Amino acid sequence: MNSQRPRACATQVFCARVAWLRQILARSLANQIKHHRRRARDHLRQESLDHLLEQSDLSLQSALATRVPSPSEAASRREQAVLLADAVDRSRPRGRTWVPLPRV
Repeated sequence: MNSQRPRACATQVFCARVAWLRQILARSLANQIKHHRRRARDHLRQESLDHLLEQSDLSLQSALATRVPSPSEAASRREQAVLLADAVDRSRPRGRTWVPLPRV
């Protein structure tokens, strides 16, 4: 009788753990089913692959068509800005301060 008791306890513990794991599995499956039902396909939200590729192609074409100054054009503009700043410095009367006004 004593030898049967520890085995019965071990079996009860094992059975309790199996029941607990089954509950976890059942809840996980129920949650997954709810999740997939919520995210069911909505035919109104679906877009064709051709349409998506065309949109991507159009956005790429517009990005490539945007006018970007060449490095020489950018250098020329910087040089003109420096020349203008030098001309403004030379045109200032000596002894007076010049304060740029903010643009409105």
